[in-house]
Amino acid sequence: MSAHTTLYNEAIREETCNRPDIQYANDYISVSYVDSEFGPYTVVGDGEGLPRKGGASLISDGVNILLVKQNRYAVGMSTWEIPRGAISGRAESGSLAGLRELREETGIIATGEFTHLGYIQPDSGVLNSRVDLLFTQVETTAETTTDHEVEKASWFPIKQVFDACVNGDIEDAYTIAAIFRARARNLI
Repeated sequence: MSAHTTLYNEAIREETCNRPDIQYANDYISVSYVDSEFGPYTVVGDGEGLPRKGGASLISDGVNILLVKQNRYAVGMSTWEIPRGAISGRAESGSLAGLRELREETGIIATGEFTHLGYIQPDSGVLNSRVDLLFTQVETTAETTTDHEVEKASWFPIKQVFDACVNGDIEDAYTIAAIFRARARNLI
């Protein structure tokens, strides 16, 4: 690590959260080292060293499921997944973030009843995050629009999405968890 990088990380640490355990932080994430029985362990949280929270929304019309195609730079490809995102400020809950992301990514404003499918911790070995999973059924397949984050939003038959989760064509943990939880509750 260069002297410049070290000074930069120290400045970020001091300005953002003033916590000595945080090695790097920006508006979106923080990287901390915590002690474990195996030695120092890297943990990624939100920009203040707290658990990263968010929401994901599984939407169905009883026949189809809405998925968005999004470029995921961390894995180097675009993936089909349910709409999701992080909270926007401490006052927003994970469930509200899921609804907001649905609106932002697809243009759909969900107004019906929601079933909370529980939480998911997508990678508890590295990420300090907890995401609300939501399900709602809409009356008809709504028209969609996309924002700058999403390449495309499309409706797919429930069986096709379920089979894609089973056979590994869909690898997104949020989507797989929401599909299987909704299926186990006979919601889809």
